[in-house]
Amino acid sequence: MKIVHRFFAAFVVGTLIVFAAQLDANAYTTTGCKWGSGTIKVDTRYVNGHFFTAIKQAISNYTSATDVTMSYVDASGPGLKAQNADYGYTGWEGKADWTCALGRYIGVTAKINMTYLPGTSSTDVPRLKVVWLHELGHSIGLGHVSTVKRVMYTSASTAYSNGVRSLTSDEIAGVNALY
Repeated sequence: MKIVHRFFAAFVVGTLIVFAAQLDANAYTTTGCKWGSGTIKVDTRYVNGHFFTAIKQAISNYTSATDVTMSYVDASGPGLKAQNADYGYTGWEGKADWTCALGRYIGVTAKINMTYLPGTSSTDVPRLKVVWLHELGHSIGLGHVSTVKRVMYTSASTAYSNGVRSLTSDEIAGVNALY
């Protein structure tokens, strides 16, 4: 009987190891929503200064590294809107609010809170870019991950402090799986 228990225990451990390896192969999560097309326009009328420089870089990173074609427009119309403003001491530096129906985004607003990220210097642009990458990630369907060296880590500024400067292979795989 001991042989059967040992065999069963070895089988269970082996199965868990294989399963865990498969989880690492897809180290991204999704919101359960996506746009109907991989061509996505971002309304940037309410993004200014260094925040605008940073969002242009983030949009370019998505377009060059993934199957999504993202562009910015200075006009109303797109369902995806971006804005930076002083929202006060809310507890969040960046946020994406969305409406989703049947797995499709109807509208998304990606925000950066200037209370925590004033963006007063050009040296702030790389960090702002990572926060925009994070919020735009939510805006196209990516969820949070637990690995700190990823754009979609719970705190984009913490990811930035740990060396993240652009989309990683996990975000790229996630976006390409969605679109």
